[in-house]
Amino acid sequence: PDQVVVYNHYAPAVLDGMGFQDSRIEQVWFENGAVWDEATIDTVVNRVASNQAPVAVQPVPELQATIGMPFSYVVRDGIIVDPDAWDRLTYSASMSDGSPLPPWLKFDANLRIFQGTPQATDTGTLEFVLWGTDTYGLAAGTPVSMVVDAPNRAPALAEPLDDLAVAEGAAFRHVIPAGAFVDPDADPLSYAATLAHGTALPAWLTFDALAHAFEGTPPEGSSGTMSVRV
Repeated sequence: PDQVVVYNHYAPAVLDGMGFQDSRIEQVWFENGAVWDEATIDTVVNRVASNQAPVAVQPVPELQATIGMPFSYVVRDGIIVDPDAWDRLTYSASMSDGSPLPPWLKFDANLRIFQGTPQATDTGTLEFVLWGTDTYGLAAGTPVSMVVDAPNRAPALAEPLDDLAVAEGAAFRHVIPAGAFVDPDADPLSYAATLAHGTALPAWLTFDALAHAFEGTPPEGSSGTMSVRV
């Protein structure tokens, strides 16, 4: 921004042949039509002298981004505040060492929005700093951590499930073998079972989701083939 430096505004008045003369500026006119009188000039000077630095008072939560997926996060109000009610903050972001953010991650300082789409080479944890700088150049920063992960992948059937043959009127129990289903991301799996077309199992057949076990006693007259989806 443009700056004007004024010297001796508060210098003592000097006696000359026409009386005491001071060096105070009476008015400052700006191109946009604004005018500062002596009182306004004094206010601005006093603000500079008493200016307090911004303070980071709230953390930014850990951010999560996914490879190949658009990411967006809006910095909420109150993360960084300025003790001077008349002051305003300008936001910026940089890596912890002061270098720019990676090319895929952009920060809109006016809207306070981080946006971008990480690629496969961006996987990992990104550490950077959100800065708030006041009108007079004093700043406060708060650390931000972002985890960039690969997209979640669906579980897969690793071992085909055996067909079962049970007799009418005979109780049975069958446990799904450990390792029959695997998750490529090593996520924990929850189990459920329905008939093949998605409806509930018949009343005589139950599935224990924790034990991964089918139990029941087929009633008389229930012979036939039944397809179950696990």
